[in-house]
Amino acid sequence: SMPDLFASLSAATEDPTADASIVNVTGSNSVNVFLGLGVPWSLAALYWKSAGRTDEWLDAYPEVAARISGAAFVVEAGDLAFSVIAFCYACLLALLLLVCRRRWLQAELGGPVRSKIASGVALMTFWFGWVALVSGEALRWGPYDVDVGEYAGVLLLAIVTSIVATGVALVLMRREAGEAAGLASSKTPSAAPQGVAIGSSGSGGPHGAVARSGSATKGNAGRSGSRTEAAAAPKEPADVPALDPEQIGIAVVDAPPERAASRYAPREAPAGCSSLYYKVWYRLWSG
Repeated sequence: SMPDLFASLSAATEDPTADASIVNVTGSNSVNVFLGLGVPWSLAALYWKSAGRTDEWLDAYPEVAARISGAAFVVEAGDLAFSVIAFCYACLLALLLLVCRRRWLQAELGGPVRSKIASGVALMTFWFGWVALVSGEALRWGPYDVDVGEYAGVLLLAIVTSIVATGVALVLMRREAGEAAGLASSKTPSAAPQGVAIGSSGSGGPHGAVARSGSATKGNAGRSGSRTEAAAAPKEPADVPALDPEQIGIAVVDAPPERAASRYAPREAPAGCSSLYYKVWYRLWSG
């Protein structure tokens, strides 16, 4: 399992999510179980099916020989069912921990310090508890004298410890997720005012003001938001000299007289606008 460990470690540190590392762990263990046990057991079953009964086989499995004809590969279940049940219990707790981490912290691995430590302790508790349960069950099925009371105490201790570790980790994750959400909301700037005065060449004239307000809705030409006209606040007129169109690159001589008189004629700068801003705006508005 060491190559799988290093592969999962690299995937967890380099990938944006922990999906690859978790899939590598679960997939490698599945391959170890299915191939490591399935291939030898299949070969053994084929061998005993073709070899038939032998004296050694009859001495080893007299009860099986009385129930079947021929020979077969015999595997005593023993504590296998208990081991699978204990593994499923620990697996469900681990998956619950990962799902809550993804939903609350957006991170299966790592994250805030307290949640990270609590999650690591919980996962280690699952592993040690599973080893203790399976070892006690194997000793009880083996040729050892195991006290039933002690075994029941170990079983209860492993279950309670795993549940407490999971609960502590979930509480810390939820608390730190709430703290992070509160900190993010406190850093969010206040909402912009609903009405913002902007220059427009609409009904308010070339230097009018239009206030945008309300919720965004689909409008003509792909524009959103309801618009209401508002008068700009009166300000002191700025002493801005009239601009010569030829100074800003506009050829008045090539334009029709009516257009030259209406569109290209110099206009006074709007109140509160600097001369540089007016030059840029005048060039854009004049085409």
